[in-house]
Amino acid sequence: MQHILIAEEDKAQLVQPYIDTCSRLDDAYKSENLRDYKLSQYESLRRYFTRELEIKVAERTKELEKIQKELSISLEKEKALGDLKSRFVSTASHQFRTPLTVIKSNMGILSMKIDLMDDAIKPAFEKANYRIATQVDRMTSIMNDVLILGKIKAGSIALDLEPVNFVELCGEIIDNHNEIQEDQREMILSITGKPSCLKIDSGLVSHAISNFVSNAFKYSLGSRAPEMKLIFNDDSVELSIIDYCLGIPKEDLKNLFEPFYRASNVENITGTGLGISIAKEYVELNNGKIQINSAVYKGSAFILTFKK
Repeated sequence: MQHILIAEEDKAQLVQPYIDTCSRLDDAYKSENLRDYKLSQYESLRRYFTRELEIKVAERTKELEKIQKELSISLEKEKALGDLKSRFVSTASHQFRTPLTVIKSNMGILSMKIDLMDDAIKPAFEKANYRIATQVDRMTSIMNDVLILGKIKAGSIALDLEPVNFVELCGEIIDNHNEIQEDQREMILSITGKPSCLKIDSGLVSHAISNFVSNAFKYSLGSRAPEMKLIFNDDSVELSIIDYCLGIPKEDLKNLFEPFYRASNVENITGTGLGISIAKEYVELNNGKIQINSAVYKGSAFILTFKK
């Protein structure tokens, strides 16, 4: 048997693949251990954050439940307070109307006796009687408006919906207001599109439009006559009532429809701020919307949109 002699260099070359394989296996083993370690760390972090999230969600849920409960209690209290306020206003209004009626009746009786008065006091009496009667009528009107608002808030306004010739309705309102203008100004109606009927409560809508027309005349004294524009679209009717004088300050627009609220630049013009509130409610009861475009010293446009 022959012995084969292998040089040291050759031995190293023969062994090197084995060493390389062992090295790669060792690296793979270390890499797998490192991966397992990292996965273990990730899993621990995931469990930790999951627990933290669950705790936070539970805490937040309890807070939301508490807030919801408090909100529900507050809403119930607000509703009860609103009902109490409505009943109080309604009762007070009725109670005010009784003495006002008595005052007006007695002033009427006194007026019937004017022929028995001395000629020297007749002018003073007539003047005082007129002032009293005027203020009684004003107070009665305010009480009526307050009662109407109370009914609206209570949801006790019954709608009488029927097809209405909108052009005729607006024309009648304009004619009624043109006839009573002491400065002889006249509102003009312009129509765009094909006129059609609207299914609305004519009484409520007429009341609302009349209020806006009356205000347009009242707040534009000394200026050009206000205008009314009707635009008939395919699915809606747009009514614009435009005046050309005072305008409404920007800071007043957001509160304009609040009861008793009046713009800051109309202090010297009589009014209560109730009429426009009622008008808005009447428009919305008829599925309508109101938009206001206004600029101080230029004028205002109240745009009423009703769906067909």
